Amino acid sequence: MSVTRIRVRTIPLGLVFIVSCPVCERVSASSATTQETRPSTTRPARLSPRDKGLARAKEFLKDPEATERARLDAIHTALGYNLRDLKPDLERLAKDDPSRKVRRMATRVLESWQSQDARAAKREARAKELQRRSRMTPQERREAEKAAEKQHFTERRDEILHDLRHGTLEQRRILASIGTTWVEYIPEALPIFHDILKNEQDVGLRYKAVMVLSMYEGNKAAPLIRTCLGPENPDSLRRLAACELARLGHKDGVSVLIELLRTKDIRLRKSVVRSLRALTRTNFGYPMRTRARRRSAPTHEVAPEEAIAAWEAWWKKREATFVFPHPPISTRPVDRPPTTRRRRQDGTAAKPSIFVDTAERQKVLEGARAVFGNKNARPREKVLKLSEAYRYDLRELKADVQRLANEDPYESVRRAASFLLDKWERQPASAPGAAMGSSATVPGALHEGQRTKVPAGGKGPTMRDIALLTAKRALNDPNAPFPRRVSKLAEVLGHDLRELKPDLERLAREDASPRIRRDATSILERWKQQDAAAARAKARMDQLRRRAEMTPEERRAADKSAERRYFTGHRDQYLRELKEGALEQRRLAVRTAFTWAEYVPEALPILRDIIKNEDDLALRYGAVMALGKHGGQEAVPLLRTCLASRNPEKLRWVAASELARLGDKEGVGVLVQLLRTDDVKAQTNTIMILRTVTRAEFGYPTEIELAQSISPEQEVARRKAIAAWEAWWKDNGATFVMPYPPGTTITSQPTTRPARKESRVGTGAQGSSP
Repeated sequence: MSVTRIRVRTIPLGLVFIVSCPVCERVSASSATTQETRPSTTRPARLSPRDKGLARAKEFLKDPEATERARLDAIHTALGYNLRDLKPDLERLAKDDPSRKVRRMATRVLESWQSQDARAAKREARAKELQRRSRMTPQERREAEKAAEKQHFTERRDEILHDLRHGTLEQRRILASIGTTWVEYIPEALPIFHDILKNEQDVGLRYKAVMVLSMYEGNKAAPLIRTCLGPENPDSLRRLAACELARLGHKDGVSVLIELLRTKDIRLRKSVVRSLRALTRTNFGYPMRTRARRRSAPTHEVAPEEAIAAWEAWWKKREATFVFPHPPISTRPVDRPPTTRRRRQDGTAAKPSIFVDTAERQKVLEGARAVFGNKNARPREKVLKLSEAYRYDLRELKADVQRLANEDPYESVRRAASFLLDKWERQPASAPGAAMGSSATVPGALHEGQRTKVPAGGKGPTMRDIALLTAKRALNDPNAPFPRRVSKLAEVLGHDLRELKPDLERLAREDASPRIRRDATSILERWKQQDAAAARAKARMDQLRRRAEMTPEERRAADKSAERRYFTGHRDQYLRELKEGALEQRRLAVRTAFTWAEYVPEALPILRDIIKNEDDLALRYGAVMALGKHGGQEAVPLLRTCLASRNPEKLRWVAASELARLGDKEGVGVLVQLLRTDDVKAQTNTIMILRTVTRAEFGYPTEIELAQSISPEQEVARRKAIAAWEAWWKDNGATFVMPYPPGTTITSQPTTRPARKESRVGTGAQGSSP
């Protein structure tokens, strides 16, 4: 009997005792060979939702037998996951797909991507421009702005000159208001401003022309500016012309300012006083405060009349020998002198320096190390020591600072530590033992007591730059603490860090934490809403800009066209609500039919049925107004049926008004009858309609509608006017002929404005007509 040998074999799972024999060894060798030759059954790596969507969308987009719904879903997936890899397939679908929906959807996705790329390019260009400007000195920045301004206005020279000469009044006012900015680069505009000052009647244009000419021509324009000093000009224009002449050294400007002290406009008078004080360096105590604040006025202030009399007496005495206390101003604006602040070689401004002692630095280092190693230290102590570590450039504590940034339970400590790490990464390390940002490298170790010059810090990054760097690090670090990542997401939203949008999209898809995915998705949705709101605002501003460039006729035509498109697109909705809607819906549709029935002629038969068969007064009231405006002469017989005395007075009034506007004499008679009412507002509206359609006037005081009470004189005038209207219609009603041709629709609406005071003799009326 053979002795069995026992051998110990070590495998990854631990120590196992195996009974070994020649037969068993052959069997184990064959099983190992079988395992080596057996194919691997390792599970493949899990695909992310984006990869799954990409594979599924690519399959449907390249399958010619896929249904329309499947292709549309694939396009939606490409848009949702931003699958730019499918751009060639979408371009093919936008051109060749037989389905109109698929072509339209593919085109929209491509346009969306194109607009996103354009916005990203703009942001990148803007960031590069800001980075380039940050490296400039103030003088270089002003020169660059001046060059860009010159290029902008020079390229638009012909357009500006054409609009200034031949544009609308609004365009010319806008160009003249900014004329002091661009005339320097377009001197050909100066003759146009000469013509404006000579021949233009608009005060705003002449006001701006005076400013431009005085700034860029100086004494050469003084004779032309002097023409604006006459009393036939507005006081505001005279004040400006006088101030500009006085600044150029002409005493007649001061004379006109002294005359303008007698103006009744208090605000203008105060501006004249300010100008006189600045030009003559003289003060006679005119009270510049309001009456409510005059109790605490300085003792040198006097009554306005006394101050004005003092100014006039002073000028009468000093006019012949007066000399301006300041030299004449230059004709062109002068650039601000360059700053005298000391600068470094790289162009950044140098700040005051401090000196750091080596022994003091070592003491601060030991104190900071003790606080960072103490688990019971208060967060305020840690933050103070972190600020000292930044101040003294204690890079020996980098490991401790890294631990605090990742593991400290307090957000303030983690944020301060992350800030310090980012600072150290951006700034090169100084010499051993030297302070951060030293202006010279010190070779070797510093001896005790040696002093090193340390700037307090140059032009550092902004808070947004710091938040961008720290957030990018935290969001891309899988080992970052969960509270830190949540707080960095809040900073991304607060600082609007659109540069991290790809990182947020990745977190929203793949992050293991539901809170992180939810916050990232919320930020992305917020940005999407902001972009949509900005796009709507831009479209609105573009529309307003286009309308500002239109003439009044073009603007009315555009409004009419837009109105027609809107109401024609809602035709079926209006007809359905008018026929089958609830009572409130029908009332609303009839009330607005006055506006849209012109574009929906199918509604006119429905409105006629409402007048004939409905009992609701609101429905009949709106139908009468709509038919009176859009029904023409065909609606006259039906409107006459509403004049019967059995109908409510309000309906009779509306029908009579519409008939009178259509040129039917019967409506005028009913309106005269309805003057006998106690409702002053209705009576005033009736008078206004009668004046419009008959061109007659009998002195009715229309201002009583806005008065709280009627005086006896107004009551007598009202009764006389009503009696005169009734007598006039009784004598001339049978032979009266409407002053408008038959079929003419009078579009003037009742108004509560008082009638004009002047009057003329009316045709066919016994009174006077407006």
